[in-house]
Amino acid sequence: MPGREISSNGSLIVLPFHPTQFRPSVHAAPVRCRAANHVGVILSRECKLKPDLTSDAWQPSVVDVYVAEGNVAVLHCDVSGTGVPSPGASFQGSPSASRPAAGQLHPSAAGGSRVNLKRKSPVLRVAAWLKEHSNGGRTTVHPGGRYTMTKRGSLHIQDVSVQDGFARFFCQAVHRLTGQRRTSPPARIFVKASGPQLPPRIDHFLPSVKVRTGQATDLVCAAQGNPPPMYRWYKEYDGSLHEIHSPGRDSHPSSAAPFRPQPKATVLHFPRASPSDAGPYVCTASSATGEDRRRVYLEVAGGGGGSGGDTLEISLHPQQVVADAGSPISLNCTLIGGVAARKITWLKDGQPLLSADPVSNRYLCCLLQGLGLAGRASDVSLPFAASAFKALLRSRGQI
Repeated sequence: MPGREISSNGSLIVLPFHPTQFRPSVHAAPVRCRAANHVGVILSRECKLKPDLTSDAWQPSVVDVYVAEGNVAVLHCDVSGTGVPSPGASFQGSPSASRPAAGQLHPSAAGGSRVNLKRKSPVLRVAAWLKEHSNGGRTTVHPGGRYTMTKRGSLHIQDVSVQDGFARFFCQAVHRLTGQRRTSPPARIFVKASGPQLPPRIDHFLPSVKVRTGQATDLVCAAQGNPPPMYRWYKEYDGSLHEIHSPGRDSHPSSAAPFRPQPKATVLHFPRASPSDAGPYVCTASSATGEDRRRVYLEVAGGGGGSGGDTLEISLHPQQVVADAGSPISLNCTLIGGVAARKITWLKDGQPLLSADPVSNRYLCCLLQGLGLAGRASDVSLPFAASAFKALLRSRGQI
């Protein structure tokens, strides 16, 4: 097969290719392993190839941000893998306003503030943030205190001061496959001194976030205002809001320590998302001059092989059956964990079980759900099945 080879031990090898040679049918197609002998046939669970089309010239980039003193600065590390620097965050309602002019407190968009970020490359991840001080010394930024690093790799700096404007910030990204690490060009925080009082306005949030069960994720919500606003996070239950407090202050109705949601001002962190965490959340930014709020939605999908997620599993019982020809048998396929299945398929010797030969060797129950696929096999042995079954059909005049 072009672009692929099968080794002597049965392994499938996808040969190296240039991005211009990419073919979805070869490099991004779902594949299965088929094993067979004289007893029967079985198929592996489906595996989808995910090619790395990242340019060799990939380069992380960070853009300057403009923040009022005392507010939160959000630095984004673009690791889209295109090698082209991102133009920065754009605000809903004003596509051309990628960032406010110097000294401007709020973006000029009249309606909202949804951040439009580039799609993150699956093979590039943000590994660290660096801060270069005015004396030229460079140190690693560690989460904690004023600094919060999100799962997407953004850096949130609380209570920005004029001193922050003298530093330069860099992000480091690493290629998951090659281990290559690269550092972005520097970015600065331009800090505007406190001016007239202004009500809070949320200028950074993501309206929806999707995560696999068991993985960590964040909801983000950052505002600008004078005086700087305070942040609160709420979970929406049946139209009413329930505030989420920091660990130790409250018992969240849908989570238990240490995996319960953790509010960190502009970030609501989920150490290990579960289906009970799914649903709408509300972030509020309030001060003596007013309040702004945004509704964000967290979708938690089932596992199914995602790195760090709970695997979608099914139980097939019994796994081995010995029965007389002509007698009925029952195989039960049960979902373990996850949410409602979208599709359950039975296979016999690698073929869909429709009107197949009822004299069987191996059955496979497959369950497909959102982001996952699981399968279990059961052996059915029928001693003297072939001759006995044919005799039974003859006695009934069916052959």
